[in-house]
Amino acid sequence: MKNIASAKVSIGFVSTLCVLVANAVVAYHSISMIAENNRSAIYSTQVLTMLGKMLSILKDVETGQREYLLTNNPQYLVAHRSDIAELHTQLKSLAELKFGAARSTPISGAGDWTQKIDRLLTELSATIDGQQAPVLIPTRQIVFSQRGQKLIDQIRQVTTDLERSERTLFDRLQTKSRRSLADTKIAFGISGLLDLLLLAILYGLVNRDLINKQRAESILRDYVAEFEELYHSAPCGYHSLDSTGTFLRINQTELQMLGYEETEIIGRKRFVDLLTPESVQTFDDNFSIVKARGWIRDIEFQMVRKDGQIVPVSATVVAIRDAHGNYLSSR
Repeated sequence: MKNIASAKVSIGFVSTLCVLVANAVVAYHSISMIAENNRSAIYSTQVLTMLGKMLSILKDVETGQREYLLTNNPQYLVAHRSDIAELHTQLKSLAELKFGAARSTPISGAGDWTQKIDRLLTELSATIDGQQAPVLIPTRQIVFSQRGQKLIDQIRQVTTDLERSERTLFDRLQTKSRRSLADTKIAFGISGLLDLLLLAILYGLVNRDLINKQRAESILRDYVAEFEELYHSAPCGYHSLDSTGTFLRINQTELQMLGYEETEIIGRKRFVDLLTPESVQTFDDNFSIVKARGWIRDIEFQMVRKDGQIVPVSATVVAIRDAHGNYLSSR
């Protein structure tokens, strides 16, 4: 019964440990996914910021081109070239984010888009450089203006498409992160309930095992008390001796017969101390026989009471041995 209870407790402990390990694995996986989504979201935020800046610069490019065509003022041309150079710089930084290589979620066709923007910027620069002249006639202004505006519109469209694609990706990552977080909460909730359930079962098993153990100890104490009562109230004397013949136990019947208190005998006197000189030799001769054979019957002794009176006794001796057969005590 005890082995069955112990086995159930062990199974409870193992089951609880397995649930805790599974909970840790799920938590690690969920947290890793959330962290990966957050890293991708950071990249998307950087890309969106850069694309927004590019669209802002593109407005300045458009303004510079228009002012230059209207006034033919070289200051607007310098500003226009500076804005285009800044767009090239932003485009290079955008390419250095390495869409798809430095992030877990790639952007489809991102490399083609950046190359297209770079080509359009180069063509726009060539268009502005080709229209430089001391005086631009109105017809030529219109031609260059339409060509430049068309290129700017194409750049704006590509940049806007790229921003839209990136924003879609960012929204998808946000949704995925929220879903992962919700799944993690659910997993933790279920795991927590399982942990509580298993712990409750385990507590019940341990508590029942403890109650059974206490009940068994109570029964054992009752048996010991009953044995002690029978031992001490027996009509004949009983005692136990160690390997040197010193008293280990003695019942009240024998104590009353000899006139001693228990504290005067246990661990303080040897059996031969209570024998007449003639009986001492009898004890020495038979004690070795008990150790070797394990028992001896009806040995006659003369014991000396505390008050000096002689008491004749007849003894039967049995040896107590350990698991290896070595002598421990006699009774």
